[in-house]
Amino acid sequence: MDIKKIDKNYHTLELQNTENTCFYTVPNNNINLYGVIPPTKEEPYFKRLPKNKASKVSQNVETLVKHTSGGRIRFKTNSDFLSIKAILHETCKVPHMASTNSLGFDIYTKKEGDSYRYASIVFADFEKTEKCEGTVFLGECETREITVNFPCYGGVKNIEIGLNKNAFIKPADNYLNKEPVLVYGSSITQGGCASRPGNTYIASLSKLLNLDFYNLGFSGGCLAEPEMLNIINSFKMSAFVFDYDHNAPTAEYLNNTHEKFFKGFREVNPTVPVIFLTAPYAHKTEEDTERRNIIYKTYKNALNNNDKNVYFIDGLEIFNDEFKDNVSVDEIHPNDLGFYFMAKALKPIFKKIFIK
Repeated sequence: MDIKKIDKNYHTLELQNTENTCFYTVPNNNINLYGVIPPTKEEPYFKRLPKNKASKVSQNVETLVKHTSGGRIRFKTNSDFLSIKAILHETCKVPHMASTNSLGFDIYTKKEGDSYRYASIVFADFEKTEKCEGTVFLGECETREITVNFPCYGGVKNIEIGLNKNAFIKPADNYLNKEPVLVYGSSITQGGCASRPGNTYIASLSKLLNLDFYNLGFSGGCLAEPEMLNIINSFKMSAFVFDYDHNAPTAEYLNNTHEKFFKGFREVNPTVPVIFLTAPYAHKTEEDTERRNIIYKTYKNALNNNDKNVYFIDGLEIFNDEFKDNVSVDEIHPNDLGFYFMAKALKPIFKKIFIK
């Protein structure tokens, strides 16, 4: 059954490619690019790390850096519409995650003095998965700041932004933090299984608190390798979210690598705030508790060593309320409600770090 033949509201947005549209290629001097590296001749797609760095870590990471989780563009315009024309590099179709996560660009707008609000999403058709294009009508021609989030579980070759040819375009205001928050973790950190890119916990906090971030979440690929530590230590960052509990194959592995990785990070980044995050589960097991305690031990040892810039989030408490059976798709990956609770748990710490 093709539901689009029954309900027109399930149709993808159509591109309004008219004489009134002026298209801008990304990157552009007036369009700020965050969270990804632009395409090059050698690597003709947006990516989170160069191939020569990623390949030193693992095959998983080398593959998943092509997925643009955390990639986004921001700009200001008074256009009454926004068009997107993009060619996807690759797609990721899994049965328990919305295709809009890997085939879509979701759009948020903010008027002066207001907060961000969700506008719509432009996503590729299942039958035309390479081409992603559509137009979102924004209302009256008034100045807005716009954020467009790239797919979490898909890749992007190129993207163009279309605006009213009579509208201006200029860079967005700066984020609150000069350097991004760096998040390192598992498939949850990458964005599985949010229904769209803007609903991950870190993207939600970014919009809410006006914070830049860089997502180094890799499904099944975060094992606290020495090579990944070298990569992370090469970044400039305003805070570090340390979360690879899910990917550690055993509690013993986690115990052997967690504090060692943190100490290696601290040698290069002695004052960067670190948020230790344990795996969020609605229904915990004995092993989940053991893993939580291993991470808590790293945190307590840091405090005992007079480290004043460490924070701890107990993932086993994040979903501990009456809606805990509604927060995931498979008892592992959060849905949008689950990511909301994660963002809510992290928000007070982020405010303490950044809102003086």
